[in-house]
Amino acid sequence: MRALLFLALVLGGCENDVDDSQNRLLLPDSGAVDAGLSDGGGVCPTVGDWYVFDVLKVTSLAGDPMHGAIPNLNTIWAADIAMKQLNIFFEIAEADESGVVVRAVNAARLDADTEDWCVMPETTRELVFELGGRALTMTEEAGVNIYAGSESIPKICAQGVNPRHTIPIRETLLAARFSADCGRILEGHTTQAVIYGEDLRRVCSCLVPGLTAEQCGPVDPDFDSGSFDCDGCNSSQRNLHSLLASFVGGEEGLYEIGEDGRERLTISAEFSAVRAAQPPVCP
Repeated sequence: MRALLFLALVLGGCENDVDDSQNRLLLPDSGAVDAGLSDGGGVCPTVGDWYVFDVLKVTSLAGDPMHGAIPNLNTIWAADIAMKQLNIFFEIAEADESGVVVRAVNAARLDADTEDWCVMPETTRELVFELGGRALTMTEEAGVNIYAGSESIPKICAQGVNPRHTIPIRETLLAARFSADCGRILEGHTTQAVIYGEDLRRVCSCLVPGLTAEQCGPVDPDFDSGSFDCDGCNSSQRNLHSLLASFVGGEEGLYEIGEDGRERLTISAEFSAVRAAQPPVCP
């Protein structure tokens, strides 16, 4: 019965009308204008500047831009971005005319405040970009993590993943550009990114769009999920590997096998970010 209910939820979610607009977080206008790659009359980017993603949109899974799970994921992530439950920050750590070093870090919604967030230092990853005019191009593969939820209640439950309760995106290469005044990061996209099969099998997620972390419920280390492969999570969580494989007739159609023998789910995405105040660190 639980399996039938889950299938009905997933299929029902696919049949609903989906807002295909960008998954955008509404923040005060930075005053940035899209003026190409000119210098904007000032020195930027500036070390110490922070940016937060206001768009994160999956465009392809397993090489398929029509993968059936994409509308579901984008609907869920759009709601989480709007509710400040899914937050990816870029901090400019180093910058000169030829390159930029960015620290990518996740933030959680504060437990007691639905309008603010705090960064989670354990999720930090360093990204190295070449800078040509205002164009950014990553030159070294790196990792990026996705966390969703509040300080104490993750909407993504991943007990065996490092960092815990994240979706770990690896072998990542990104490209983007700054707006003329560096108030925004525009036209961001992956040129390469994968999730390893052994990680995806450990990731469960609360898959109902628009729910708060509190509505999804806290994780329970003693929870037995039976056949849902979400032990240590809760009854609202569903295994992401099983969900994605169900749209392609099984895991054989989901993964590529790398030279090292590891299963690799390829993922493509688009993003943009807006300059923001430096967030506090989670206690």
